[in-house]
Amino acid sequence: MRRLLLLAVVLLLGVTATLGHASAASLAVTSRTLQAMHVTHPCPGTATAVPATRSGNQYTAVTVTVPEACAGRPVNVAVVNGSTARTGTAVAASPTATRYTVPLSGAYTVGTATTVRATVSGWGLPVSMLPAVSCRIPGNPAATCTATATDAANWWEWLNPDRHDITVRVTTSTPTAEPWELTFNFAAPGFRAVSDLGGPTTLTSQTGCADLPVYRVTGSGATASAPQTFTLIANSWIGGNQNLLSCS
Repeated sequence: MRRLLLLAVVLLLGVTATLGHASAASLAVTSRTLQAMHVTHPCPGTATAVPATRSGNQYTAVTVTVPEACAGRPVNVAVVNGSTARTGTAVAASPTATRYTVPLSGAYTVGTATTVRATVSGWGLPVSMLPAVSCRIPGNPAATCTATATDAANWWEWLNPDRHDITVRVTTSTPTAEPWELTFNFAAPGFRAVSDLGGPTTLTSQTGCADLPVYRVTGSGATASAPQTFTLIANSWIGGNQNLLSCS
């Protein structure tokens, strides 16, 4: 009887071992390579924006200048004022174009809270509104150049409401006078619409009526130790000053 019981235990262990072997043999183990994909922005940087297509104090488009690496790519834009967003899409005029004028879904006004958002080929692109005035030295990129523009508030503006005098102060980091370039954004809060612009004979006009509200002038004479101050006269009979722009 004991032999029969021992034989049964041996047979049971053999069957269990066989099933375990078969189960283990049926497990297929394969090795695969895990690949990590790292995708970078195709054209990083910051775009600049300025209102375009003015009617009264409202605009129905925005001009966006993107980094050079973004040239030719489709651009989606939203101009946001509080909870209101005006959107639009533009396709580049050429494969090398970096400047887009984007018609929007509605009109908007420009204020201190106005922001612009953009995507290029589906990628988010930071956008900064063009400042009221900015300065650069084209022939010396390493040099710094700053400019401020304030309302001169001269008494004769009361006699001629169309006249707007703007005091501009230019300072550079160079010890010697080098040619500098100012870019004005007349759509910035504080400026008025400009159809005529005059200034000292030392200034030279760079752009025309089609570029308004952006306008550029060049000059020279400012240094780190001797900032240059002059007056721009907008929307007025220019008188003895140089007429830089006339769109009327």
